[in-house]
Amino acid sequence: MGIGEPNVPEAEQTARRFHVSLDYTLLSDDTGLKGNGVGHQFDVNPEYDFEKFGKVGALIWLESFNAPMASTDVSDTDLLEVDYGPYWAYDIDFLSATVQVGWIYETFPRLRGDDASTQELYVSVSFDDSKWFGVKEPVLNPFVAYFQDIDNSPGGRLAFGISHTFSLAEMGMKDTPFLKDVDISPVFLMEVDNGQLGHHWRAEDYQVGIEAGYDLTESLKLSPKFGRIMLTTFVYYRDALMDGQGDDRFYGGLTFSYMWQ
Repeated sequence: MGIGEPNVPEAEQTARRFHVSLDYTLLSDDTGLKGNGVGHQFDVNPEYDFEKFGKVGALIWLESFNAPMASTDVSDTDLLEVDYGPYWAYDIDFLSATVQVGWIYETFPRLRGDDASTQELYVSVSFDDSKWFGVKEPVLNPFVAYFQDIDNSPGGRLAFGISHTFSLAEMGMKDTPFLKDVDISPVFLMEVDNGQLGHHWRAEDYQVGIEAGYDLTESLKLSPKFGRIMLTTFVYYRDALMDGQGDDRFYGGLTFSYMWQ
């Protein structure tokens, strides 16, 4: 504890280093292969901050769609995929970057045998480019990630993207009801196949979209000590650049997020 800092009980210090987020998403079919209905995604992300030793967390993610059965399916359950696994993240200050490495166990409840699951190792790097540009807030939020299958496929895939968040409150609407608590974010994402789909370093798809986030914690004057609640609506256009990877199409949805830290 430094000079002038409050004497915070050890239990509270521990609580401050523990974070958890919950996300529930309703979305339309993003590939054209899921029945063109409404799907559900849910994820849980607990994380503990060991400070100078980095952060350790876990992710549980699932997707449910009333999708038509494919020729390889042996079950008609709506649950299409369940993923989970641990990760470690570390901030590299001189690069203004966060490196994350982890393991993902992916399961596909409609399938059986070897096809019903696989495993991936991944590494991702995200950058806080505000220091690069000498400004207070990030400009492009660039990230890059590589996923290597270590089970059913000899290949991997590369993902990267950029985004920028515009706060309407900082654009002259700080006194405008509702809009003062809205952030707008244009997004670009791209994936490149490296063997998983039979190609080497070939673009799989790209997506361009826009997200609008509404901060319910601020608008309802809720106490931040109980967490933060966000509603985010989004619309994306996905261009499939390979045969068999779905249709070129618009899709969208709504995400409810709760974050406690």
